[in-house]
Amino acid sequence: MQAGSNILHPSRLLRACRRWLAMVLLGCPLLAIAQTGANDPARYRPEPQRVAFKGPDGSTLQLTGMFWRPPQGEGPFPLVVLSHGSDAEAAGRRRMTVLGYWNAARYFLNRGFAVLYVLRPSYGDSEGPYLEANVGNCNSLDYGPGFEAMADVIAASLAHARSLPQLDLTRLVLVGHSAGGAASIAMAARRPAGLVTYINFGGGKGGSEQTPYSPCSAGNVEKHFSAYARSTDVPALWLYAQNDLYFGRDVAPRWHAAYQAAGGRAQLVMTEPAPDDKAGHHIVQQHLPLWIPAADSFLRQQGFQWGR
Repeated sequence: MQAGSNILHPSRLLRACRRWLAMVLLGCPLLAIAQTGANDPARYRPEPQRVAFKGPDGSTLQLTGMFWRPPQGEGPFPLVVLSHGSDAEAAGRRRMTVLGYWNAARYFLNRGFAVLYVLRPSYGDSEGPYLEANVGNCNSLDYGPGFEAMADVIAASLAHARSLPQLDLTRLVLVGHSAGGAASIAMAARRPAGLVTYINFGGGKGGSEQTPYSPCSAGNVEKHFSAYARSTDVPALWLYAQNDLYFGRDVAPRWHAAYQAAGGRAQLVMTEPAPDDKAGHHIVQQHLPLWIPAADSFLRQQGFQWGR
């Protein structure tokens, strides 16, 4: 990373990716995520979870989740709380499962983190109504209520984590993709106990493949991100692909600049374009080599160590 810079130049990131791939081909046991047995979720001691969540009408909803622990050791482990993206279609939400972000979860497990992944209301087998809908037309959407509703689920997940074994809750990392990335930004602003950092993968709202690089009410997202920055006291890593049709090219840099100007401390990495990905929006699950070097470096900077 360049001293004093918050953005990793794509050419430097590409060289880092090539070094990473070389290590994988040489059989590095830590980074070779496809090594024998590493693809098996059962290797990571999965424990299905039912997380209590208070719905908007005051009723208690049961959310479906999964808790994994690293295959080695008995902890206490730092915890990653992983948040998924959104789907406006009910059928798409119901198709989601607790293994939907398995590749991302495995990355953290192989670095000594436990992972808690919870499906929000209306997703998969989780109970409750869809809480992320936006009211208004494309030019006047207010994302704030949805961001806060998603952050409420993270808060419920953190409360649930206190009942889980072998965790060091003074070393907490929030990780989210797309709408889940925005939720992680919103939750970090609440300053939960033990939070060390958060990682935002393509975070935002209002994007569409039909309106490339022009999300609805992008200025509203910027306004909320700026407000969150003013009350956030941890550093963060933001990862977006250059060809992310939802929030790539100049959208993420504009949001990042506003976040920084409001006092936030986020390092922005615009990765090389995601290959064979129509939307360019799914690097967290489909294109790990694009971001693993930056994530490894960032997590080590925050004091997390593994493989030594």
